[in-house]
Amino acid sequence: MTSHPIQSKGEISAPPEARPTGALREVWTIAWPTVLTMTSYTVMQFTDQMMVGQVGPLELAAQSKG
Repeated sequence: MTSHPIQSKGEISAPPEARPTGALREVWTIAWPTVLTMTSYTVMQFTDQMMVGQVGPLELAAQSKG
C-alpha cells in the first residue's frame, strides 16, 4: 500500500517543495490583476486631467469627480 493520495483523471499533483508557500504569495497571486487595473486607471485619470487642464480651470473642475 502506498501513502500517495488517489488522484482523479487529469489532476496533476506537484511535490510539496514545488507548491507556492506563504500567505503573502497567495494574496499577491489573487491581488495582482486588481493592482494592475487600479494602476492603469490612475494613469488614465492623471493623463485625462493633464489634457483637460490645458483647456481651462472650469473644464477641469467639471471633469473631476463630484
